[in-house]
This record gives sequence, C-alpha cells and structure tokens, in this order.
Amino acid sequence: AYEWQKAYEELKSRHLNVSQQRRTNDILQSYIQNKKEIRLREQENARLAGMIESEKKLRKYQFYFLGFLFVLFILTVFFVSNRIRLRKIRKQRVLTEQQNAALEILNEKLRQQSAEAQKAKEEAEFALKAKADFISVITHEIKTPIHAVIAASHLLEDAGNSIQTRTNLEILRISAENLYGLINNVLDFNKIESGKIELEPKPFSLQDLLTGIQLSFIPQAEEKGIDLEFRVDKNLPPAFLGDRLRIGQIFSNLISNAIKFTHKGFVKTEIQYHSRADGKSWIEVFIKDSGIGISPKEKDRIFDFFSQANPHIPARYGGSGLGLTIVSRLLGLMGSRLQLKSEPGQGSEFSFSLDLPETDVIFLRSDRNAGGKADLSQFRLLFVDDVEYNRMLAQRFFEKWQISYDFARSGREALDLVAKHMFDIILMDIRLPDGEGYDFSVKIREIKGNEHVPILAMTAADRNEIENKLHESGMQDFIGKPFSPDDLRQILEKWLIKPV
Repeated sequence: AYEWQKAYEELKSRHLNVSQQRRTNDILQSYIQNKKEIRLREQENARLAGMIESEKKLRKYQFYFLGFLFVLFILTVFFVSNRIRLRKIRKQRVLTEQQNAALEILNEKLRQQSAEAQKAKEEAEFALKAKADFISVITHEIKTPIHAVIAASHLLEDAGNSIQTRTNLEILRISAENLYGLINNVLDFNKIESGKIELEPKPFSLQDLLTGIQLSFIPQAEEKGIDLEFRVDKNLPPAFLGDRLRIGQIFSNLISNAIKFTHKGFVKTEIQYHSRADGKSWIEVFIKDSGIGISPKEKDRIFDFFSQANPHIPARYGGSGLGLTIVSRLLGLMGSRLQLKSEPGQGSEFSFSLDLPETDVIFLRSDRNAGGKADLSQFRLLFVDDVEYNRMLAQRFFEKWQISYDFARSGREALDLVAKHMFDIILMDIRLPDGEGYDFSVKIREIKGNEHVPILAMTAADRNEIENKLHESGMQDFIGKPFSPDDLRQILEKWLIKPV
C-alpha cells in the first residue's frame, strides 16, 4: 500500500521515465491485483462467515427440532400409555362392576341363606326351649302326685297293721321312687341336650358320699343275693372340691346299672387315690360286676340316648337307656371319659378318673338331726301350696311332730296370713295359681318383722335352675319335690334348731 501510494504520487508528478513508469504501473497493477484478491478473500471470508453463521443457526434449529421431536415423542408415549391405561381402567371398571354385581347377587343369596339360617336357628331354639319348658312343666306336674304317693306310703307304712300290708306299701314306695328316678333322668337328659347343666364345685367328703351310696344299694343287692363290695383307698383325703350331687349321680347310675344286669356273683366298686408332689390329686374308679356282659358290637350303642345293648333289655330289665349316656356326658363336663371292658357272659368293668382338688374343709358331723328327736312344738310354720292332698299329707307330718302350722292355697292368702301372724319359717311352692313363689317371697320381705324369717322354696326343679332366683327373691333354701318325711324334718330342723 505504501509503494502503491508512492507510485501513485509519482504518476501524478509526470516526471517519470519509461522504466519508472513501467515499474510504477507494475506496482499499481500488483496493488490492484492484491486489492482484488483481498476483496475476493474478504468476500470469501464473509461467505464463509455467513455459512458458519447459517450452520450455527441450522444446528440451533436442529437442536430445537430434536427437542421438539423428543417432547413430541414423550407426549406421544404419554398419550398412548394414558390411552392404554384408561382402556385398562375402563376394562377393569367393567370387570369390577360385573364382579360387584355378581357379589351383590351372592351377598343377597347369602343374606337370604343367613336369614333362613337365623330363622331356622330361632325356630330350633324356640322349639328346644318349648320342649325344655314342656318337660319342666310336665315333670313338675308328674312329681306332684308322686310326692303324694311317696309321702302317703311313708305314713301308711308307719300305720301298717300287717306284714303283708307293709310289704305292699314298701313296693308302692319303691316303685314311686324308681319312677321319680326315671323322671330325674329325663330332666337331666333335657338339661344336657340344651346345655343347661353347670357343675357346682363345693367341699364334700367322698368317703361319706360312698358310704351313703353303699347303704342305699344294700337292699337291692341283698334281694338278688349279690355281694356288694366297696374298696376305698385308705389314703383317701377327708375332703375334696367337686360337685357332690353329680359325682354321686355318676356312682349311683353305674352301680344301679351293674346290679340290674347281675343275677349272681358280685358288684365291686374300687376307688384308688393318687397324688403328685405339686399337690394335684386324682382318683381312679373301677366298677366291676359278674353280670351278663356286653358284646363288642354293642359297646358303642349303649352310650347313645335312649339306646340299650339289646332291644329286648327294656322289656326284661326296664329302664330308659339314659343312665350311661348321662354318666358319659357328666364325666365329659368334668374332663374325664367313661371306659368299658366287657365280654358276653363275663361281666363288665366301667372305669373313669377324676381330678379332684383336695381341700382343708373339716366336716363336722352332728347327730342332732339323725334321730329326728328335736322339739318342734315351739315353732309356727306357714305351708303355701295350692294342691289339696299335699296340704293333707303335710298336716299329718306336722301333727305328728307337734309343730304349729297354717296353710295357704295362694300367694295372696299367704301375704294376708303373714300380715296377721308371725311365723318362724315359711315353706312356699314355686308354682301358685296367682303367681310365682319368688314374687310373693319378695313381698313378704317388705312386711315388717319378716325381713329375716326363713323362706324355703318347694319345687321339682333342680337347684342350678333356680339358684339365681332364690337369691334375688330372698329365699334362703329349697326342698326338692317329691320329698320324704325325713327330708322335710331335716330341713325344718336345719333352719329352726340352733346348733349347740
């Protein structure tokens, strides 16, 4: 550029020779050529810069486009997956609705079945209760005349003038007592079937219980010429904790059954006592006989309700077929099981074990009531019963014992007498024409001076059935119908005669 400026100045001065002009022209031409090349280069650079800028913009647009494609892809995937998910949800919803409809139909059927089952249960419970109530009422009604038969037989035995008369009366009394035992078995069957039997553990003397049972069966054994033997472990404790009534029932049923099916030989009862170091004790009981025995195929049947080993047995030996079943169920309630070993013609052996906790209760024996010699003439008694012959029989007993008495035929009549007179003890029947004895007992307690007078219930029901009502009504005790004169005398002395 400098040389070109210098050459240009020289050309303007026009003082150049030919060689100088040629050199200056060459410089100018070279400059022009260079400038042209520079312009071309600049144009090329500008073009390249434009291309680079265009490429940058293209890349930028490509990035945006790729981002757009990526976003579009994501949106497409989301849309497709959402469509698939919605389709599955709709399908699941339809399936759920179908299942719900099916479940609703099933639930409706189940509700109907449940309602039918509940109705059937209520009907069964009502029928069972109705049957239980019927049996309770009918047995009460049956026990009332039986009570009169037994009581009358006792009175007639005392007044009998000949041996034959006394024998006939004894047969009458024993038959009535056997009928009473049969009724009790029917009642126990009803209680077991309806689940109403509850054990009542109390301290009791097993030795005394066995002695009483043995004495009660001696006449039957002697009549048949059978040896009745009791072998009791000498280490037997004086007292256990258990349900004396039910345990006695188990022994009585098994021994009675053994005597019934034994014509000669023996009936042996053996009691073994066992104890451990931890203080727990139990007894093993074996009741053996030399009777007719039982075949293997008949062993399972004898524990069923109303079943006996042979269909001809009831006609020959009598009985309802309830005894062994009741024994088996009672032992089940006590956590035990009745075992049987028997061969036809070789006798039978029934055995069971009982877990009986020992107790330190000491039983004091009193001979005060044994002979029935306590003086009752100083006392006044109210006897409430609507049955006339029950009052007639009671009158005979009271006159014999020289105890003052009044009779009431209804609860209302009893309230009137209590309001007018003071009584030392009240015997009240549970079923009266104008209400229940429990209710009248409550009303008697409200009459001044009668807050603590002993009121004893007279009923054919079991104590477990009336225990709560006894306490709620203020009754202290009860005497079960039918009762013997000795039973009546004993309970009167229990509440009237103070222990010495």
